[in-house]
Amino acid sequence: MGYTQQPKMYAAIDISIYPARVNGDFSKKHPVKFFLIAKNNLNTAQKGNIDYTIKNLLDEIEQAGKMEVLVSAGKKFKEGFLINFSKPGIYRIEFDINFPQHTEKQIGKFIYQ
Repeated sequence: MGYTQQPKMYAAIDISIYPARVNGDFSKKHPVKFFLIAKNNLNTAQKGNIDYTIKNLLDEIEQAGKMEVLVSAGKKFKEGFLINFSKPGIYRIEFDINFPQHTEKQIGKFIYQ
């Protein structure tokens, strides 16, 4: 499933979020899981929030959540995170990434069956 994000130029923090399953197809056997890769290009630690919103095909909000992220100075990390979601359907997921020196939005889709 396609994911969009803003064009990559120099950013204080580089963020990539992608589904744990290549095709974004989840189920009871394969719970909804995404990976977050964050690289801090600054020489000070950065603390921020990533808000997510899951919407159905009618653009109605099904679920929303937030995670706090701390990226050490000049470091890169990868972390998986589960989203407790089990309603069958096709969904859009929006990630709003907010750090003091960097904001962006990433949008993707996934299927739960």
